[in-house]
Amino acid sequence: MNATKNRLHFLFLTAVISILGVSYFIISSGFYVSNRSVFSLAITVDICLLIPALYFFLIRKRKVSKITLIPVIILSYTLASFLLPADGQSYLKIIKFLLAPLELLAVGYLIYKVRKVTLEHRSNARNSKDFMVNLRKSLYTTFGENKAADIMATEVSFFYYAFFGWGKTKEMGNEQAFTYHKTCGYSWVVGVFFFLILLETFSLHLLISQWSITAAWILSALSVYSLVFLFADFNAAKKRPILVLEDHLNIRIGLRWWVNIPFDQILYIEKGYAWKDKKEGYVNASLMGSENIMIILKEPMKMKGFYGISKNVTKLALSIDNKDEFYTLIQKKMEK
Repeated sequence: MNATKNRLHFLFLTAVISILGVSYFIISSGFYVSNRSVFSLAITVDICLLIPALYFFLIRKRKVSKITLIPVIILSYTLASFLLPADGQSYLKIIKFLLAPLELLAVGYLIYKVRKVTLEHRSNARNSKDFMVNLRKSLYTTFGENKAADIMATEVSFFYYAFFGWGKTKEMGNEQAFTYHKTCGYSWVVGVFFFLILLETFSLHLLISQWSITAAWILSALSVYSLVFLFADFNAAKKRPILVLEDHLNIRIGLRWWVNIPFDQILYIEKGYAWKDKKEGYVNASLMGSENIMIILKEPMKMKGFYGISKNVTKLALSIDNKDEFYTLIQKKMEK
């Protein structure tokens, strides 16, 4: 199933690149000048109609929303407007006129979906204070459980924890929370990297700007993005401790990993040493440094990460601040 899916994605991308490549070759050649009207029509049809048609064929029997066809159509038009010279865009103007109601529909649909996500998030927040989980649930309900929803959840959570989520957060219910960011020295690492990145960014910006202003600003933007990610991940680690609930263990590691593990799915738990078998099914979910807790599962479970990354885990390594209390509590939960 996945092989067929990947093959179709590859064929679609190959077709799109081929269409754009051939179009660029024709426009750059002498054939285009001598047959401007014919080639302009052909290129407009290929890019603005054929590419969306291929995309529709790709998603027609899948759970991907057909509304995603709208941004593909708009993007195809944008690509055509970049490729075609100004005197060859007469047919493209017709496409632009036809796109006007489609763009209004897309804006209206987007506003509707944003409002729906907001209402879903408020509803989920009544039962949980975990911003990232509530947002992901809201996006799944609105857009379906797919990569696009995972990417949106990651990006929004990233900026939330970096700039807004610094207030005190109290968990709801009778869960017991275990931190994992204090004894590993993560705060010191974030602080050191903060000053190093600032210093390096300033120095490299001055150096690279002598050759390219654009490259210097791109590098500076990437450095700032990395710095903001560090702050967001550190704040998320503080706000999202590991929770021990009545019937399951809620693993949350900053913005990086999350999984719910029922206690009846835990084969055994060990503490105090580095695990040697780190091959199949092993995931080190420690914030940084070596693990001090190892949880062995009876069966593989899917552990999700940012941007929809997932791993099948059977051996989960953690670094808990209070590992002894955590170990004792999990043992008691497993015995019930």
